[in-house]
Amino acid sequence: IVFNIQNQSNVIIRNGTISNVNQNAIFINNSNNVLLQNLVIENVTGGDAILIQNSTNITIDNVTILDNSQNAFSFINDSQVSLTNSTVIINNVAVTNQIGVNVVNTDNVY
Repeated sequence: IVFNIQNQSNVIIRNGTISNVNQNAIFINNSNNVLLQNLVIENVTGGDAILIQNSTNITIDNVTILDNSQNAFSFINDSQVSLTNSTVIINNVAVTNQIGVNVVNTDNVY
């Protein structure tokens, strides 16, 4: 995990590239008011590119996910998630369990 955000408020991750990660690239848990912006996340194996759970007021803007082995975005038990101007590109045709956006028990995804 490159960014492990737990029990935090008012977090900003902006303007960067995350490559070749063996678990989730970004894990957010029990946090609120988080902004992920202008990011490229590529070649994530063994986990989701971005996994967010039990969190509120999450904004994801201009994030590109390339060739991850599992979900690009997973939202579990979240509220108020904004996903805009973001792209998922799958170039690895051998990947069979990949889902672009996984939403479980989450309210107000827009």
